[in-house]
Amino acid sequence: MKNKKGNALREDILKVSEQLFKEYGYDHTTFQMIADELGITRGAIVYHFKNKHRILHTLFEDYFQSIHNYIKENLNENFNYYLYYCIFYIYISREITKNEKNYQLFYHKDYINSWENEKLMDVETSYQLITDNFNKDFSKEELRLATVMDLGARKSLFKEFSDDAGVLTIDKYSYYRVYLIGVLSRLDEATIQKNIQRAFEFVDAHELESIPLLA
Repeated sequence: MKNKKGNALREDILKVSEQLFKEYGYDHTTFQMIADELGITRGAIVYHFKNKHRILHTLFEDYFQSIHNYIKENLNENFNYYLYYCIFYIYISREITKNEKNYQLFYHKDYINSWENEKLMDVETSYQLITDNFNKDFSKEELRLATVMDLGARKSLFKEFSDDAGVLTIDKYSYYRVYLIGVLSRLDEATIQKNIQRAFEFVDAHELESIPLLA
């Protein structure tokens, strides 16, 4: 019973934080605001999330997991991991870039730090799956290099997009994002283009439910 109550409070913290992040922004939302909204102490929040960054990280991770689940449920024909990750990142790119307020969340320094520290292995695993899928012989060092190049390039690409959105449309930004994955996986041009086209067709045909954080 105690564990069930704890899990319920954790979910309440996430729900209220999501609403406050959306209304006031990440930087202007405090633990005290979250506690006051729920009628609990700040210590009760710290028990579940040691800092505000952990709340934001969890919200994004939960959302990304829902996208992964949705793709798995609906991508039935000619599955490959490059196509899978193309679809995943096109969804993310479209959601993040449709609203400038979302930039402040997804590209906040706290969340970027999580890419470089906590997400390194996840991104490396995605390259492992793609390269295995296409029978590319990558050493552990080469996989790590592809991962580091990916994480650096995505920040540079977003800066190019946000500095002058007239140069890169959302879909062009999405295209370059997934094209990079294909290049770093050493896929040939025809394979890259075929899978990117299929990915856009899938995303256009399968609309995701919006979430308050990125609405």
